[in-house]
Amino acid sequence: MKKTRMIQIIELILLAVIAIGLIAFLSRMSKNTLHKEENTNFDFSFNLGSSIGKMLKEEQVNSTGIEKIRLDFDSADIEVTATDEKVIRVIESSNKPLKKHELFTLTNQNGILEIIKGERITHIPFLNFGFQQHKIELFIPKSYRGDLDIVTSSGDISALSELKLNNITTQQASGDLQIDYPLEGRNFNSNLASGDVAIKHLECNKYTIGVASGDIDVDYLKGSGAIEASSGDITIGALIGGKYSIDASSGDINIQGVSGTGEVHANSGDITVKLSENISLEMDAKCISGDIEGDIDIEYKNKKGSEATAAVGEAPYAKLTINTNSGDITVNKN
Repeated sequence: MKKTRMIQIIELILLAVIAIGLIAFLSRMSKNTLHKEENTNFDFSFNLGSSIGKMLKEEQVNSTGIEKIRLDFDSADIEVTATDEKVIRVIESSNKPLKKHELFTLTNQNGILEIIKGERITHIPFLNFGFQQHKIELFIPKSYRGDLDIVTSSGDISALSELKLNNITTQQASGDLQIDYPLEGRNFNSNLASGDVAIKHLECNKYTIGVASGDIDVDYLKGSGAIEASSGDITIGALIGGKYSIDASSGDINIQGVSGTGEVHANSGDITVKLSENISLEMDAKCISGDIEGDIDIEYKNKKGSEATAAVGEAPYAKLTINTNSGDITVNKN
C-alpha cells in the first residue's frame, strides 16, 4: 500500500514538472510569434545553472581617435570601469553557454566604437530550470573624455570607478542604475522604464533623470537639470547648482540640502526640503490638500494655510517654488 502511494506521489510530481515546462513552452512560443525575426533554440535539459559567470569573449581596441562608445544589449548587466590601460577592453561573461554568433561584436567607424549584442537566440526552456547571468564589462582608459551611450532592455548598469566623460546617456527598459563613485560630465541623461537609480556623486553642466516606476536616490547633485519619477520616491542629499526641476507624480520628495533656483512638485506625496547653510532664498509654496510648515519664518497667504511665502537671508535671493496636490510641505534650516 505504501509503495503504491509513493508511486502516485512520484507521478504527481512528474506531471507538475511537465505542466510547468509546457506552460513555459507555450508562453515563449506566443512571444516568438510576435518576433518572428528571432531564431529559436529548444532546450530540453535539466540545467540548474551556475551562479558564477564564465568569460566567453574578450576583445580590445586602441582608444586613440575614439570619440564615442556605444553599447546596445538585451538582457545583460553592464559594468563600466576606468583603468590605467590605454586600450578599450570588453569582456562578455555568462553562467550558461552561448554560441559564437550570440556573442557581442565590436566595430569602430569614424570615431564611434559600437559594442553590439550578438544574434538573438530564443531559448525555450522545457524542463530547463535556472536563471542566466549575462554580463558585459567595459574597461576604458582614465584619460578617455569622449561620450558613453548605454542601452540595455533588461539588465543593470553599474559604474565601478570614478568616471570623467563628456556626454553620458543610459537607457533601460528594466533594471537598476548604480553609480557608487563620482561621475563627472558635460551632460548626463538617464531614462528607466522600471528600476531604481542610486547615484553617489553626479557633477555636470546639465542632467536629466527620468524613471517611470522606481525610486531615485542621489547623494550629491551639482548642475542644472530635471529629475522626474512617475511612480516612486525622490531623495537628494545635496542639490547644488543653477536651475533645477524635481517632480514626483506619485511619491515623496526629500531634499537634504538645497541651493540655487528651482521648482519642486509632487502630485501625490509629501515634500521635505532642508535649506543649505548661509543660503539666501525666497520660497513660494502651495498645496491643495495638506499642511505647510517648517522652522523658517513662514507667511501664510490664506486662512486655510495652503499657500505661503518665506524669505531667508538677504538679497539677491534664489527662488524656490514648491507645489503638491495631495501632501504636506515641510521646509527647515539645515
